[in-house]
Amino acid sequence: MRGFINPNILFLIFSFFYIVASPISLASNNSDATSTHEQVQAPDFTLKFLDGAETSLKDYRGQVVMLNFWATWCAPCRQEMPEMQGLWQKFKDKGFVILAVSEDEGHEKRIQGFVKKLKLTFPILLDPQGEVSDQYKLTGLPTTFLIDRHGKLVTTVVGLRDWRSSESVALIASLLEDVD
Repeated sequence: MRGFINPNILFLIFSFFYIVASPISLASNNSDATSTHEQVQAPDFTLKFLDGAETSLKDYRGQVVMLNFWATWCAPCRQEMPEMQGLWQKFKDKGFVILAVSEDEGHEKRIQGFVKKLKLTFPILLDPQGEVSDQYKLTGLPTTFLIDRHGKLVTTVVGLRDWRSSESVALIASLLEDVD
């Protein structure tokens, strides 16, 4: 069914559910939207950056990776991107990388405008056919996977998360300290 739904309609539907579900999500502090993994290897993939160059997840082995799936039409995605930029600025020189995977279908100019408007400087990857999101079995956007230096999945966050929170910052810092 991919490609048959107008992104504007999806945005309206998603926005409606976001507004209705936000109080529930905020009250729970995403506790039921976060899961921890038991030393499972993150599936490798190869995707293109906005400029057309390719990269693979394995290229980032030795670094802590925040793998974030998002789309320009996703209201919670737009909300958490500036917070992710703050994390990127804080930790990028300490072995931390954000790979933000856009699920927009063939709208590179829209994605470029979005990145420019929000002044995002972390890497943006394109998954217009949803192959990598299928590989990671996404159930919604945004979805974020934290991957340790050894390529193991540490945690998954489905939905909006406050990446400025002391818990989020402490989690990233603890992963960076673990050089085991």
